[in-house]
Amino acid sequence: MVETDGIEGRLCGELAASIVRHLTKHSQDGPPRRKGATFYHDSMTAFEEATATLTKFGLLAPVPRADKPGETWYCLHALTMDADAMPEFLAGRVRKDDPRFAKMLEAYLGVVCGYGDPPMPTGREPFDCREIHRNAARALAEAGYLEPVGAQYRWTDKIGPTMVAGHFWNEDFKSLAEIEERQLESESDEIVRTMPDEIVEIFKDHADDPLSLTVVLNNLWRDGAWQPDALLPEGGYQWIAPSPGGGIILARRVLTKFKAKYGIGQTHGS
Repeated sequence: MVETDGIEGRLCGELAASIVRHLTKHSQDGPPRRKGATFYHDSMTAFEEATATLTKFGLLAPVPRADKPGETWYCLHALTMDADAMPEFLAGRVRKDDPRFAKMLEAYLGVVCGYGDPPMPTGREPFDCREIHRNAARALAEAGYLEPVGAQYRWTDKIGPTMVAGHFWNEDFKSLAEIEERQLESESDEIVRTMPDEIVEIFKDHADDPLSLTVVLNNLWRDGAWQPDALLPEGGYQWIAPSPGGGIILARRVLTKFKAKYGIGQTHGS
């Protein structure tokens, strides 16, 4: 057994436990999180990388094929121990400079922050920690990757390189999701604020059809401004290629603000 203070090893174990709790939640071979529970990584990059990392720590093993003795399934793996046993198992087996630790941290962000149900937040603002994430959060805080902010947590710059590698933050350690949210909020405000009367009527006619309004936005809102010249005399519009980034998310946000501004769908008491 290697000499270690246990912080990195226990953190590694908590991250591993959190990952496998997510991966095995639909196990058909034994209870989730327990030894023998299985999961398919479905050739998804984040799950494949997590599988490779967990296997290197001895926490996973490929499942043998009953129809082909001596061979194993490529996508199907099983836990070699209970998830709850992983923190203690790795506490004394992972030294501070173990190269596998960085891969475990990347795997945690990829699976639990990228696909968790619910996902662990990746923004720079303080966040409430759900019960399912608390053990990992406490270990991350002890190692300096998170810091407590009252009853909440906030990521520190120590996690920055891993967040950048996972495409959650940019090179300036700014959250890409938070940047996109601010842009979405600003653009949707501007769309509703500057909407011409003739386009207001189009929106009113499709107030319950965000897919149609996605097409409207793609064709009439371009380069940060409405293009009323694209409207045809009969009230339709000329078809032009969708603008980069145009989509249903923006349309839904705009529609919510549009309905609030014009009182559409609101009910009033007598």
